[in-house]
Amino acid sequence: MNTKVYVEGGILIMTPYFKYKNAGALYAEPPKGSEIITPKQNVEGNPCLVISEEKAPSFFKEYYAKTFFTTKCTFAPFFSNTIDDCFASFMNRINEVRELLERNDVNQPTQQILYRLSIVSAVAALDTLISDLVLYIATKSREAFLKTVKSIGIPAKNNVNLIERILRMWCDNAIDSAEQEVVDHILRKSYSSMTDIKNTLTLLYDISMPNDDNMEEIIRARHLIAHRNGRKKDGNMIVFTKEETISKVNRIYDFAFRVKDKILNESERMSEFSR
Repeated sequence: MNTKVYVEGGILIMTPYFKYKNAGALYAEPPKGSEIITPKQNVEGNPCLVISEEKAPSFFKEYYAKTFFTTKCTFAPFFSNTIDDCFASFMNRINEVRELLERNDVNQPTQQILYRLSIVSAVAALDTLISDLVLYIATKSREAFLKTVKSIGIPAKNNVNLIERILRMWCDNAIDSAEQEVVDHILRKSYSSMTDIKNTLTLLYDISMPNDDNMEEIIRARHLIAHRNGRKKDGNMIVFTKEETISKVNRIYDFAFRVKDKILNESERMSEFSR
């Protein structure tokens, strides 16, 4: 599969959800090993490859323009995130929940609302962390991207068609939205299930997380709060103490950092293996 593309004209990027391995402008001749794209659009009378979410080439390649290269957007943050960035963002959200609990536990009639929503927010922070980890690995290589497509639960019929379209983007320089659709699916997908979280981490990071009954219970409580306003099957409402709420938030934090330790340990093991 080729990695360099030469555009017979200019390049205009209109979306933050596109990146490139390398790029340049004012190339009179194609760099060695480049495949050539002849743009079908014009911008101010100049042939131009206009890149949007709906129509884009692959973001795993290098792009060199005969004339100009310009972008209206910076890369979306997930393209440049590190593993540490993913966990730092998670930690910020958890610390916000902790501060909320410490500073706003003043009105007795609304305490249970505060406690319930704190659990929802903490689980949402974990959900977002898993999404960030999926995006982190999916955008690093073509191999990881395909593995992600096969693991994130896109319906089988669409999955097959999507892979074919992705391969055409990689092999034939097709202009398509297939890669963008995968990114959108990752961003929309909920990871508020321990089974889903564990399977995703195993498939993409080759790590195994043990069963955790406390996390299962917290996520079940989150579902009841989010979808039934905290009402249990027997009709009673979920009730927490402040201490219980803080403990559950801390358990989510601890689980996330056990994940981080396993990812980093596995990464270090693979680095040593490849030396």
